[in-house]
Amino acid sequence: MAQPLKHSAAKLAGPAPGKPFRDYTDTSCAGLQLRVTATGRRMWMWRESSGKRHQIGSLQTPKTPDGLDYEEAASKVMQARVTKQKGGDAAAVIMPRGTPTTLRKVIETYVESGRVNDDTARRVRSSVRPLLDGWTDLVTKGDRIVEVVYRAYGGLPIQEVTAKMLFDVTEALHLTPRDQPEVWRRAAANRLVRNVATAIDHCRLPSTGILPEAFPNVAELLTKCDERLRIGTRKGYKRALSPEQIVALRQAVRDAIAEYRVNARRAHIIQGRREVEVEIRHPLGFLLIEFCLLVGCRPGEAAKLRCDAIDGDQARVGKHKNSRRQIDRILYISAEAKTVVSEADAWRRREGLNTSPYVFAGPGRQRDKQGYIRHAWAYAATLAKRTGIHLTAHSMRSIHINALRRVGRTAEQIAPVVGHLRAKTTMEHYVEVSEEEVRDTLAAANDAFKGTRSRESGSLPSSSQSERDVMVDRQPGRVAAQHKGHLP
Repeated sequence: MAQPLKHSAAKLAGPAPGKPFRDYTDTSCAGLQLRVTATGRRMWMWRESSGKRHQIGSLQTPKTPDGLDYEEAASKVMQARVTKQKGGDAAAVIMPRGTPTTLRKVIETYVESGRVNDDTARRVRSSVRPLLDGWTDLVTKGDRIVEVVYRAYGGLPIQEVTAKMLFDVTEALHLTPRDQPEVWRRAAANRLVRNVATAIDHCRLPSTGILPEAFPNVAELLTKCDERLRIGTRKGYKRALSPEQIVALRQAVRDAIAEYRVNARRAHIIQGRREVEVEIRHPLGFLLIEFCLLVGCRPGEAAKLRCDAIDGDQARVGKHKNSRRQIDRILYISAEAKTVVSEADAWRRREGLNTSPYVFAGPGRQRDKQGYIRHAWAYAATLAKRTGIHLTAHSMRSIHINALRRVGRTAEQIAPVVGHLRAKTTMEHYVEVSEEEVRDTLAAANDAFKGTRSRESGSLPSSSQSERDVMVDRQPGRVAAQHKGHLP
């Protein structure tokens, strides 16, 4: 879209819904473009006659005072065009080689590219912060407490980043902070590796403007990251529970809510023949887990469900996991789920959280800063202790899908209800086929083909007929078959 960028660069509208960015072409300087991303970032671009684009820098605004104004960006474009006509390296004029590409710049380029939504950008920044900024930890050595400082790698040039360095940081992160559960620390380390690998892989695209020679070790690093995370052997989120186990799970939710006491932290319950210590948590978190079980939504979607977004048996939540679609997600609320919503509303009024716009409001550390329930995995872990069943917060989605399949619904019918674009996603990552179903399928196949074979034509002769028609001489050294009617 052609626009006079000199006076309107800071006022141009962003991309349409579902698009990561929009490019505006200047009417005065040939090849100069302004890219406005979905996150609001404005970047100067140079578009060659072949269509290839190079990033020049950010637009100078109050938020980005170090950016380039129109005159500086147009001057760089004209210098690059002259250099290209003379056979020189125009990309070096746009982005000088003397400026090293740091690990922090790679992460920020990926986060601000418009390919991820605001929530994902926040999670990526949070997961890689220990790697970029470093951290400290108190370690007990003998009778002394020593403060250990871990190095920050944010300013390190990307060509010096290796897989060993990345894994050393994640191993140290796995050991700290020690006040967090083991599963939390291992998940944090894996998220760090995955997000760094994704950011580096994205920055290899020509549209980012980062020179390819900045990644000499990227192939080895990405390969080792895949091996570390075992991405190729991912088994998905498959989890299925029997009707009896689902009843036990919902009963555990009721028991956890009944034992809630203000300022109480732990309780002891009898599980089988042994005593188990469980955490006492806020009832709204357990109701969130039960809501995920009954609706089949993701924990993040249930946590961000607003009270005014519910309309009858449907609810609309904001942009969810599939960020490239940039559309709202529709939740279909059953009668059982409405009961959970009503109970959550009663608890919000009882706990003084009725000013929060969220259905599953989180009390927070300060009452004036009410938000939504976070760390749904912790509530699922408490229910796992109470029931003795391996559970995660996201496995509620798989349990819901397999429960619908048990009552005769097909993957094509389930996919739109749980927000999948394709039924293949539902079958491949969520549906669990049990051994009993395999046996039932084999029995059905036997019944389907039973009695379809004709024994009158093309059948083998009976054993009595074979004995009458064929006579075998069993004398030593002589084997002869003399057929009936053909005796010598």
